Amino acid sequence: MKLFYGVVVLFSVLFCYSSLSASPACPRLFKLEQPSGFDFMARYTPRSDEHSHSIQTEDGYGIYKDEEGWKYFLQQESRGKKWGVKKDKDGICPVVGEVNPLELGISKGLRPKTAPHSHISKPSSVITKKVSGDMKVAVIGVYFNDQSYTYQGEEVQDVVFGTNNGVRNYFKNVSYGKIDIVPAEETSGVANDGFVGWIHLDMDHPGDNFDYQVVEQALENSREFINLSSFDMDGDNILETDELAVIVIVAGYEESLSYNDHSIWGYYVDTVLNAGEMKINGYIAVGEKHYDHLMTRGVIAHEFGHLGLKLPDLYDTYSTGEDDWWGGLGYFCLMAAGTWGKKEGEEYGGSPTHPNAWCKEQLGWGSLVVADGEQKISLNRENSDDFNIVRINTQKKEEYFLTELRRDEGFAGLGDKINGGVVVYHINTKKTFPWTSWGDNSVNDNPNDKGIDVEEAASNEMEPSLDEAIGIYNSMFFQKGYDFTDETDPNSKLNNGESTSVVITDISEVSDIMTAVVYSIVYPTPTPSPTPTPVPDKEMILEVEINEVDATNNDIVVSKGDWVRVRASTFDWYDEENKIMESLMVDKITCKITNPKGKLKLSEEQENVYEGSFNFKVKRKAPLGEYWVEIAVYEDGYHTASFQTSFKAQ
Repeated sequence: MKLFYGVVVLFSVLFCYSSLSASPACPRLFKLEQPSGFDFMARYTPRSDEHSHSIQTEDGYGIYKDEEGWKYFLQQESRGKKWGVKKDKDGICPVVGEVNPLELGISKGLRPKTAPHSHISKPSSVITKKVSGDMKVAVIGVYFNDQSYTYQGEEVQDVVFGTNNGVRNYFKNVSYGKIDIVPAEETSGVANDGFVGWIHLDMDHPGDNFDYQVVEQALENSREFINLSSFDMDGDNILETDELAVIVIVAGYEESLSYNDHSIWGYYVDTVLNAGEMKINGYIAVGEKHYDHLMTRGVIAHEFGHLGLKLPDLYDTYSTGEDDWWGGLGYFCLMAAGTWGKKEGEEYGGSPTHPNAWCKEQLGWGSLVVADGEQKISLNRENSDDFNIVRINTQKKEEYFLTELRRDEGFAGLGDKINGGVVVYHINTKKTFPWTSWGDNSVNDNPNDKGIDVEEAASNEMEPSLDEAIGIYNSMFFQKGYDFTDETDPNSKLNNGESTSVVITDISEVSDIMTAVVYSIVYPTPTPSPTPTPVPDKEMILEVEINEVDATNNDIVVSKGDWVRVRASTFDWYDEENKIMESLMVDKITCKITNPKGKLKLSEEQENVYEGSFNFKVKRKAPLGEYWVEIAVYEDGYHTASFQTSFKAQ
């Protein structure tokens, strides 16, 4: 037994993440230009997002940019996987516009190999977070010394709060009136219209270095126009998103749509901001311009899905750079490529598609019916006030099916006319719970272990599936002549191949109300239990050091290129009266480190230890500023101990 004497600090149970989620890339083409003047069309590769994105030519060749211009990726292959590298063994780097990639045998679809997003396994359960009521929003527009704004405040305000094509109108419709995005009270420009700006920041456009510190400066410069403390309903000096949500519009371009200087990739981050005497828990930042026009509402709606509704990304977040990617939920969901839904004649993102049935089930939007044996069901389409979801349980409580009727207006501008029909989803709650903002995007991070899978009605060689692309085709919808059983392809079996005996048949012609017959064995829906925890009777003692300095010290500084060594030690009282304690072996210690941009840079755990030791190197090209360190300790019979601290890189 190891004994210690002395005064000990007990850390309270307060564990707040700093995580970042971003919108998926838009599929539209944009123009790029070489230093020689040669120009060509390109787009982002499928499943690009702020975390990991690359560009390909219009005909599908992966490219990258260096100081000499745009060049083709060349193929490297190992163990059946392929990815793009910048030069071959002879140092050759083919330049776009100077060579024919087909003649050189360059493969299409190459992108650099990257590490997959970090994620942590979560417990299996079913949760329901009902969301309704007014949600106050402040929109702050910022511009810079070298980048002014292009559009007037009232134009930007209309994108967010407009009653016809604004984000406000979108969420009123998709929630069936359950929520309303309300302009926050402010005195800038048109008083109380929710837009504060434009606010000048005395700096050049930071590009990819636009982070929470820039937003804190914007909040400081906005204080004369908005009284943040007036929104603090519970008086704790922290503004949660149900008190005030902050959206920052950044002068310049939205990078998720096109590659430009003076751009940012729209994102949401839940870091805590300092705003005078107040703190704000999270914000959204998006670019003002989409290529050659004012931003559309899709990106803001997607990011508000994170900020206001705590929904996860549901596009493919696999991101290894290898060629076994998939389309996630594609255009079937706002939290996937549905961000970019549009009517014919609209710009991308003008009419984002609805959140899918799983999102609405969690949020309590629409009516939910649980299938009961053999019955005829009736489905009302997504834009109907009578919209309904049918849930079909199985013998395995972690897996079930959802059905809905989709004929979104936002499908219309995405290619051939989409008539729509019944959509069937296979839900795996081991991957969907918990669905709050962890920052790891783990619901759909593995094409072989999907949290939410669209069971596409038919296969068609001319129409790729979501395992191959992010498109949307009529063959993906169930309609008259299609059945869903144990024997069809796709089938209603569990992920392990076990029969569920679920049958959906006699599906009607496509219309705004469709019917079908469902056969299923009746199983109860698991009782909602968000993050169930027993009530323990013991406190553990947690001590944290960074580079051998007490982590309660707020002045820890490291230099670029240095290692950061985090040590977390756990103890229990051996003799509390005399302040004697002993080392405590715990089930697990986790450590997360996020950089000043809110990106998760380290996520590790160590099991069955007395002490957790974690090492992190601040790379020489890493952003300067404050890095957050979050420690959590888990042990049966004890309160979970957690601690958050930071260090600065200079």
